[in-house]
Amino acid sequence: MQYSYFCAMFKENIFWFDVIDSTNNEAYRNLETAAHGSVWAARFQSAGRGQKGNRWESASGENLMCSILLRPHFIPAERLFLIAQATALAVCDLLGGWEIDASIKWPNDVYIGNKKVQGMLIEHFLSGSQLSASIVGVGINLNQKRFDSHVPNPTSVLLETGVRHEPEEALQALLDLLSNRYHALERGEWASIDAAYKGKLYRYNQWANYLRCATNSSFIGRIVEVDEYGCLVVEKEKGGREAFSFQEVRYVW
Repeated sequence: MQYSYFCAMFKENIFWFDVIDSTNNEAYRNLETAAHGSVWAARFQSAGRGQKGNRWESASGENLMCSILLRPHFIPAERLFLIAQATALAVCDLLGGWEIDASIKWPNDVYIGNKKVQGMLIEHFLSGSQLSASIVGVGINLNQKRFDSHVPNPTSVLLETGVRHEPEEALQALLDLLSNRYHALERGEWASIDAAYKGKLYRYNQWANYLRCATNSSFIGRIVEVDEYGCLVVEKEKGGREAFSFQEVRYVW
């Protein structure tokens, strides 16, 4: 069943589904005709998608799963990581409003302590050298207590705080906060977004173990920066720095 109501984020419709294959899929099906700021949300996804082709696990009606269509024509293709930064910060803003100190595990997962509470799947579309559209898929574990997936460290807001939050109310709050972050991008406040993201970065300036995916070799390093292209810059214990693109390096627990 599908229905819609008016939202203040970008003055566009939110579409709620009881069951859908994937909200990102639905956003893509409407990519050519839907307006900037359109939102698709579901109580259950039969084929929810995460990063690296993984399936996003979520119990029916327990969590927030949504996809937001943005048309950030003002952002050049080489700075598309700004969308991930702004969205991850909005999720941290949401959790902060619930008195939860969250951090961002590069590139865009949100953690409470050492446990994952939010995942994100962003699909970008280009027109020449500019972004023409971004589908931002967000999954926040609100009330789920048991997880059966291969993810080694999942948690939920309820597990961490003992407090339930309804998906509909959480979505409205998230959209208001994302609106604030997005308008900062529109105003050209990119440096402030970069700084805020760095301030929330998980394991920032901490020595830890990492795995270089290309050679399957481990090393000790510490995160010192995320550059303007979204690459993770790690200072290695044995000297030097190395920049990694997405899927080129893994955290070792």
